Amino acid sequence: MSDADSIARHANDWQIAKNLTDSFPYPYHLKDATKYISLCQKKYRSKKTEHISYGIEIDGQIVGIIGCHNIAKGHKASIGYWIGKQFWGKGLMTEIAKAFMNYIIKKYDLVRVEAYAYSWNKASMRVMEKCGMKFEGIKRKNTRSRGKIIDDYHWAKVK
Repeated sequence: MSDADSIARHANDWQIAKNLTDSFPYPYHLKDATKYISLCQKKYRSKKTEHISYGIEIDGQIVGIIGCHNIAKGHKASIGYWIGKQFWGKGLMTEIAKAFMNYIIKKYDLVRVEAYAYSWNKASMRVMEKCGMKFEGIKRKNTRSRGKIIDDYHWAKVK
């Protein structure tokens, strides 16, 4: 819980929220961060492996989150991430995402890792490309984000 303030401070940014689903609140308050941390702790203690999340720590502060969900051991998982705006454009997310993908591929014996981005989020698509993912197509009207139903641009890395 000691990271809640840092998470809330970095997550409370429209430039981040607009790239995520409605399950990511905006504005993002301290109570949202504590609720998220509690949920992660509960999942960790239950030892269920369908979802894992890690804080991205820089200089002792959690400035973003990377995780995966829909983990099917021996098969596939989906990844997602965000990082505070002040860290954009420095190659950090690419480095973090590569290391995370290598970790989950080994840990869960995955043959497929997938991710998606919205049409306007070219930076995230570039991260996916630099991580060795290939563009697979567009799922039209697939996700609800900020009150709109929008297309997802799907990417995957297959072993």
